[in-house]
Amino acid sequence: SGPAFASSTGLVRWDREGARSVRLDTSWRRDDPDGMTSLRVGDSISRGGAGTAPVRFGGVQYGRSFGLRPGFLTLPVPRMDGEAAVPSIVDLYVNGILAGSRAVRPGPFRVDDVPVVSGDGTVSAIVRDAAGRETVVSENYYASPALLRQGISDFSYEIGFLRRGYGVRSASYGPAFASATHRRGLSDRLTIEGHAAASRDVQQAGAAADMALPRIGLIGGTIAASRSDRGVGSSAEIRFEHRGEAVSLTGSAAFTSADFAQIGEARERRGASTTVQMFAGIPLRFGSLGLAYFLRDEAGSAWDVEHLGVRGSFPLGRLGTLHLSGRQSFGQDRELAIEARLSLRLGRETSASAELRRRDGLSEAFALVQRPVPFGEGLGYRAQAGFGPNGPGFGAWLGFNGPAGEYGAELAVRNGDVAGRVSAAGAIGLLDGELFVSRPLHQSFAVVTVAGQENVRVYADNHLVGRTGRDGRAIVPRLRAYDRNVIRLEYADLPLDAEVAQGARGIRPYARGGVSVRFSARRRRGGMVRIEIEGGDALPAGSTVRLGGRDFLVAHGGQVYLEGLEPANQLEVRWPAGTCSLRLVVPDGADPQPDLGTRRCTPRRD
Repeated sequence: SGPAFASSTGLVRWDREGARSVRLDTSWRRDDPDGMTSLRVGDSISRGGAGTAPVRFGGVQYGRSFGLRPGFLTLPVPRMDGEAAVPSIVDLYVNGILAGSRAVRPGPFRVDDVPVVSGDGTVSAIVRDAAGRETVVSENYYASPALLRQGISDFSYEIGFLRRGYGVRSASYGPAFASATHRRGLSDRLTIEGHAAASRDVQQAGAAADMALPRIGLIGGTIAASRSDRGVGSSAEIRFEHRGEAVSLTGSAAFTSADFAQIGEARERRGASTTVQMFAGIPLRFGSLGLAYFLRDEAGSAWDVEHLGVRGSFPLGRLGTLHLSGRQSFGQDRELAIEARLSLRLGRETSASAELRRRDGLSEAFALVQRPVPFGEGLGYRAQAGFGPNGPGFGAWLGFNGPAGEYGAELAVRNGDVAGRVSAAGAIGLLDGELFVSRPLHQSFAVVTVAGQENVRVYADNHLVGRTGRDGRAIVPRLRAYDRNVIRLEYADLPLDAEVAQGARGIRPYARGGVSVRFSARRRRGGMVRIEIEGGDALPAGSTVRLGGRDFLVAHGGQVYLEGLEPANQLEVRWPAGTCSLRLVVPDGADPQPDLGTRRCTPRRD
């Protein structure tokens, strides 16, 4: 209801052992789009923070929600300052590409809405006056979603009881806990974060900072400490990111002491651990190349992980793309895995792929052809065949989106064993006192009504989502909450004599909310009528007939074509020698432009 909604989820299962059920999440949420905050009461997941992981809990959560204002920009963007002696034109270039132009008045000016992309780049402003003189101002920048604009805050506060046995027990809650996380952009280049959380058994706190350095990248660090029955523990991480045109690099190294504990963590005491991750992406003239390295070393553990991977992607023109990858594992499990996959485009929506894998000395081969289920109503499929160490195998899947549900059927065959599955998913809703069925409604939705019009195509942001049924209604699922969604009709599906005052509507639904969108498709019939005046003479050409506030011109022979006819109409006729009134009744029928015959009009007498 408006900015608030309640939801509850659960599972019920029937099998040979009988019926079992379990409740999952139950909560009530209220959004404040103006303040960009949300309040949730009930089951939720904490935000987590510096050095800590999120946990499931039941209680109260209040925090920032930037998604309530989709157009709000949290990412710092460069500002261009300059000065013009006379009225001038400023051309903005981002990485050498023209991004826009604007006129400026004499004096100092500032451009603070430069459209940039994440990573390293350069913004240039070329100021050009009427005489052709140019002044160039350039600035280097580094943009990253990890940063907040100066003065912008992001926060989350939680208090409640830790959830236990989620998915197994319906209402099992543990000790009380409280958590607070706060991030703030101290400047456009520096964002800091603080986090603290406490339960009966564990108390922890952490801090983090990320700084952008133009031409270098983003560097950041996190430190955290905890106190528990293990003692006092600590963790630390340092990270680096550089995304540029020539190469992209990301890396991090983290150390966790043996005594470090997290709230809600269910694990035995382990040794100190070190984790290192690195990735490099290199664009090539004929594709792209990626290198990845991962290491996890835990003291006293026999299951340390270390591997090095390489992946390449090479477009083959209109044919498709070739993907090659390899991975070498070190340590206790020394394993080499290689893979080659060819992706082919067979049409606008259909694709195919062939794949070869070799791992641990064993080889596998697969072939796949598929067409995804469309955004709206329609059919999709997938068929796969392969051969591996366990012999040949085959799988097929068929999916269909209908106006009232999503349906699927799946078949798998391997080594003589056959397995199958059928599925159906849908929703039942109530809006404006009217009950309806539809495909699953996991997001916001709209009920579109075109009174009296069946089989009219309905689009959401130019995606076909369905057709109106016998009741002239169509359900539009998967709308973006708090964002503008454009709902429109296909005019070609409406009768020729139907008049729609507004064929497209922009709506901004609440989260998980429904919006009723009604289009008025009024039938506007037209028809040809011949008018005679007293004495049997045809109404002179050039005379006018007024209907519904509109004047229609009379042609030779008294013929006039009228639009907007109702079942009963009052006509006002004017010609040079007089005026008259005429009542015109239109007979029922499917003809949108009937011939109404000849009608006689008696002039008024003064």
